[in-house]
Amino acid sequence: MKVTATQARGLGALPRATPKTPAQVALARAQRERHEVSLEAQIQGARFPYFHRRQYEFLGGRKYKADFAFPEAMILVEVDGNLYAPSKHRGVEREAEMERDALAMCAGWRTLRISPRMVADGRALAWITHLLGAL
Repeated sequence: MKVTATQARGLGALPRATPKTPAQVALARAQRERHEVSLEAQIQGARFPYFHRRQYEFLGGRKYKADFAFPEAMILVEVDGNLYAPSKHRGVEREAEMERDALAMCAGWRTLRISPRMVADGRALAWITHLLGAL
């Protein structure tokens, strides 16, 4: 049974991670942006038959945004850039990501989580190509 976005929003929320310093936020954003720009170029070069969006808000009423979305195909792509950085809040952050993924799934989305290394070596584009070609 497919759950609507409205029903998914009612499933509850987890506590959010403690805010990081402005310098940590800026560094993480710059690193994430570099890999997202690279994936954007790869996606544009692939000329998929599906339109894609960046920073797509996929659940109305919640401020959840996906790095990339193919709305017609109901596919979200997340570049997880801070995989190896030490953080005392990583558990809470990861739990929040799990919640977001679960809400997306309840609303009918499929989420592909990838690392910067997967963007660089082409695996991310290959998986996106496979997912879109399987429709």
